[in-house]
Amino acid sequence: MIDHLTPLAVCERLIGPKPELERIAGYRPKAAYGWERSARTRAGGGLPPRAQQAILKHIREQRLPIPADWLIEGATLKEVYQVLDEIKRRPAA
Repeated sequence: MIDHLTPLAVCERLIGPKPELERIAGYRPKAAYGWERSARTRAGGGLPPRAQQAILKHIREQRLPIPADWLIEGATLKEVYQVLDEIKRRPAA
């Protein structure tokens, strides 16, 4: 079992599936599937800088308890589950 998740995997678990992330980041459909592979400027599963900025803005607007560094470094499964539990305990808006 993999204990450390990539930034993309963290976002999929805490924010939404790839189509939702693409919409938030202002990318065209299917673009997030390319984020799974490495590129010249980032590792596989890493987020492009423009996507990082847009997703961070979304996190702040929604007041999600997701640390900004997770968009760069990823997080462990344990950390992600702790945030999921915190989100579930929030009262409905």
